Amino acid sequence: MELPKLVIASVLKPVTDTRMYEKIGCSIGQTKKYEVNIIGFYRKNLPDDLNIKFHPIFNFPRLNFSRVFCGIKYFFKLRELKPRCIICSTHELLIPSVIYASFGSVKIIYDVQENYFRNILYTDAFPYGIRYPIALWVRFKEYLTRPFVYKYLLAEKCYKDELLFTRNKNIIIENKAVIKESDYKQEVSRNLNIIQLIYTGTIASTTGIFECINLVKSLYNIDSSIKLKIVGYCPQKHTLIELQKSIENYDYIELIGGSDLVEHETIIHHIKTADFGLIYYPPNEANDSSIPTKLYEYLAHQLPIILDSKKIFTSITQPYPASINIDYSNYNPGKIINSMRTQNFYQTTPKNEVLWASEELKLLSIL
Repeated sequence: MELPKLVIASVLKPVTDTRMYEKIGCSIGQTKKYEVNIIGFYRKNLPDDLNIKFHPIFNFPRLNFSRVFCGIKYFFKLRELKPRCIICSTHELLIPSVIYASFGSVKIIYDVQENYFRNILYTDAFPYGIRYPIALWVRFKEYLTRPFVYKYLLAEKCYKDELLFTRNKNIIIENKAVIKESDYKQEVSRNLNIIQLIYTGTIASTTGIFECINLVKSLYNIDSSIKLKIVGYCPQKHTLIELQKSIENYDYIELIGGSDLVEHETIIHHIKTADFGLIYYPPNEANDSSIPTKLYEYLAHQLPIILDSKKIFTSITQPYPASINIDYSNYNPGKIINSMRTQNFYQTTPKNEVLWASEELKLLSIL
């Protein structure tokens, strides 16, 4: 019997995006109740997955004019696939999804991964002069399409209060860590002569990359065994140029990715071979109440963290304990080095509370 089709779709996220594929896609695919199709940005190496079909139909620079027509291309792909359920992972595809759904009985679920209104206003993703009109247009679309959306998946708890258009229709599905069976079996080797620090995920000024680099430089001045790996993608060209300049004369700092997307498996490998993870988010209305996915990933792999002392972060790591909590704008490098060498981390082992498995059941309950 032919299974009903389900589409998970985004514009800029690659079809192998961790949340779309490894979390939502794989969770639904394993139920064998839907044929899962993921529509997204082009990616060279696609997984060989019997439960999921990939459609990398988008391929353009982030601020390219071609992006204006992505909704049309997406609409015709929906007409081709004929899904019965759509999980829309970006605001840009909401209106085309609603138009398609008007031709038949189709369930639309909006996976809200960001507070787009705040992100557009308070980050440098768009030129300053056009931020407010774009932000208003995005929020207008989200309210306009509300009557047609069956459910909102909220990637952050704070969105329940921030995003009033989701009221009475939302469920919190956090971005907790995915641990594959191969991750448990994978053997890792560490160089005992170095202290390997790691920064993973989106590389941006809003995710604290420059403060983390400055911290590492201060630590290295005291202890030359300190090393840093920066593993992730930098979407802003001017930020990447500034980053490259800031590390070009420091051979103890290595950049992996930068202008290129990094496979999630590569990120996990480097997490497993690191000694400490770095997490700092400068004050910004776009993400002051958000929890980065890497916090859960570090906890899942029992990686000690040099953590921004923000209470929303430290309350999560305190029970284990998993972190050295510092003020990234005012710290004593000597004390941090001493804590790195003497503090007893992970006296309690993190369990399902940091894993995607705790969110998977909530996701499947609405399908």
